[in-house]
Amino acid sequence: MAVQRRPKSGKPAKGKVRWMVRYRDPSGKEHAKSFSTEKEAKAYDAEQARNLARGSWQSPTTLSTTLDELMAQWVLRPMREGTVQAYELTRKNLGPLAAMPASALKRSDVEAWHSQLVNGRPWMGKNDRGVAPTTAREHVVRLSAVLNGAVDDEILVRNVVKLPRLPAGIQVLRSDIPDMDTVRAVVVALEEGGSIYPSRERVAGQRGKFRPVDRVQDPQPIIADMVRAAVGTGMRLSELCGLRTEDIDFLRREVRVEAQLAPGGKERVPTKTLSSVRTIPIADDLIAVLDRRVVASTNGWIFETARGTPYRAATAGGELRKTVTSLGGGVTFHSFRHLYASRLISAGVSVKQVQKVLGHASASTTLDVYAHFFPGDDELSRSAIAGMVDSCGQIAGKVPVGDVQ
Repeated sequence: MAVQRRPKSGKPAKGKVRWMVRYRDPSGKEHAKSFSTEKEAKAYDAEQARNLARGSWQSPTTLSTTLDELMAQWVLRPMREGTVQAYELTRKNLGPLAAMPASALKRSDVEAWHSQLVNGRPWMGKNDRGVAPTTAREHVVRLSAVLNGAVDDEILVRNVVKLPRLPAGIQVLRSDIPDMDTVRAVVVALEEGGSIYPSRERVAGQRGKFRPVDRVQDPQPIIADMVRAAVGTGMRLSELCGLRTEDIDFLRREVRVEAQLAPGGKERVPTKTLSSVRTIPIADDLIAVLDRRVVASTNGWIFETARGTPYRAATAGGELRKTVTSLGGGVTFHSFRHLYASRLISAGVSVKQVQKVLGHASASTTLDVYAHFFPGDDELSRSAIAGMVDSCGQIAGKVPVGDVQ
């Protein structure tokens, strides 16, 4: 490494004296950078020498790589279509981090971004209320994965991200589970129609103006059957939407979950994770529901619109929301998944089996989410210690022999 004066002596023919720093990177490639003062040049020269000695030197080209560019490069790697879509969604939510050089990222920047994701994303508009804490954490997890890849590729020296803790509310409480009377009321309302829900309509003669109105929901028998299937299988909504006739084994009384419907509703894509691929045993009452849906299907989709296309998750969820709004409840399709899980746990099904049929990545995930539902722990504790006190020879209300003074 060397600092050289330009020109070596005297005054330059044009301009001012410049100071040039020349050095070679670990691969032997030469780099050069000029400065207006000798002090700046020597400081830069010393910095590069330190970085090269520590093994933390970075190419000036990679130092300018932005987080958005890193994310764009990451999604070009071989990965499942659903995973690509998830990373693209995170990329759209980078907000203030998008144009930031990855090498300049600080942990405080990530923490501030995470806070905006939860409390309101300015880049999405002033009325944005943010995303759920679990969703925000998933975005941070994906950013961390991209930065880890950049470290492996020697684009970055280290990953500054510290994952936020899982929110305490990730556990499902008993109050989060709808009772069967509520589910029955939802199903009946969907089949019969007539639910009143808030909407809006254009104001005649005023472009871009709308006014609130109440509308009446049409009967939704297919959505009612989707609710029945959700209660009877615990499947995610996107998995229900992607269900096809060949996924039902009536002889073995099983449903195979091998794909889910893409958000656009035009094709099936891989499930959320590899562990989500599973086979779910079903009861006879659900077989009757699925059988009528198979008979009614024209293009092989179990839950099919009048046009022969599968119901998109947004459409099915929207119809359920109209009904639930009218009934005054807070039920979603995911509520039925929780109901299914709670019934299995209450019936004494093992944690491993519950994990398997729900498609969780591990049993610890199942325990974390449904910790409050595993029954009998108190009674088992009582049974385990029953009689131990009596075995000590002490009867309540009496002083043991030998203690009399």
